[in-house]
Amino acid sequence: MRWLGLVVLLLSACAQTVPLPEGYRMNRYKAPVPNHVPGGRVLTVAQAKELHEKGSALFIDVIGSGSLLTEGIDGEWLRVRPRHSIPNSLWLPDVGRGALTPAQELYFSKSLKAITGDNKQKSLVFFCLKSCWMSWNAVKRAAHLGYENLYWFSQGSDGWGAGGHLLSEIAAYPRKATQ
Repeated sequence: MRWLGLVVLLLSACAQTVPLPEGYRMNRYKAPVPNHVPGGRVLTVAQAKELHEKGSALFIDVIGSGSLLTEGIDGEWLRVRPRHSIPNSLWLPDVGRGALTPAQELYFSKSLKAITGDNKQKSLVFFCLKSCWMSWNAVKRAAHLGYENLYWFSQGSDGWGAGGHLLSEIAAYPRKATQ
């Protein structure tokens, strides 16, 4: 029985020692993640649910678009497949990638400014899927933009749903709202 306890201790130590990149995670976004993020606080499913119920934070899904979205007329997104996520979340596709194009950087910064009313004290919860580095990157990027009340929900929409909480279809935040 002692060896079982030792194995559990070693496994938890390994989970906590995921090395942090010097900058952003640049590839293999779906991989083991660290237990902390510079500039943000980590949330459990219960803590995320509590913040969501209080309505005291904006939930921002940063899952990549992949083949889900294409840019349409007048800067709007054309949805190819639905995205099911935490209800009332804002979806800022692809802003959690390691290297953003200038257009993506502008979309991210202008979107945050618009949805917070230019209030850098507003509480923001970033997430995507369980064990996804995109949300880790987004928290770090938002901290560099000067946002101060940042949360990382590393369990993402997967953890939310597995916790028995409702997922609903959300739309990508419009690009033209930031132009």
